[in-house]
Amino acid sequence: VYLTCILPIGAVYSVSLWLSNSAYIYLSVSFIQMLKALMPVAVYTIGILFKKDTFNNSTMGNMLAISVGVAIAAYGEAKYDSWGVFLQLLAVLFEATRLAMKRILLTSKVLTMNVAGVVKDWLLIAFSWSVIKDTVTPVNLIGYGLAFLGVAYYNHKKLQAKKSQQADEEARRLLLERDSNGSSDSQA
Repeated sequence: VYLTCILPIGAVYSVSLWLSNSAYIYLSVSFIQMLKALMPVAVYTIGILFKKDTFNNSTMGNMLAISVGVAIAAYGEAKYDSWGVFLQLLAVLFEATRLAMKRILLTSKVLTMNVAGVVKDWLLIAFSWSVIKDTVTPVNLIGYGLAFLGVAYYNHKKLQAKKSQQADEEARRLLLERDSNGSSDSQA
């Protein structure tokens, strides 16, 4: 089990960390955080490839909005370096693969966890801009803002679906309760 499950996850994680840390040589902290906003897109895509997620037009629309936002942010990047972007995108791909493998092993909802990480990325961007004095252009902010809205919409849809599922389960429970009470009343 260790060789077939744990070791591959650790190996993929090591490559992800190596690539991500290598990208810091070429890119600013804030831009790397903007590129990390593509994580939900990568996790969803790999989830579909591993047959752990099903294709949904609405979810794919959200993922495309996030991608467009990140593309706009990249267009506005003052210190753009193609090699650094390549390294960071590979890191995102390896991290998404690791999370998908972990999901298979632990059956957890990885996409929602990664979407929540975007708030952390915003805080890191604000920190790198204010303390480290990284350059954050208005185009960066517009692009990342669009990506953030896509992520927020995705979270909203997931919350609505969960509330609907809970309401359905409660209604089924009440119907079963009513039916069992009705059958015991008729026997009396």
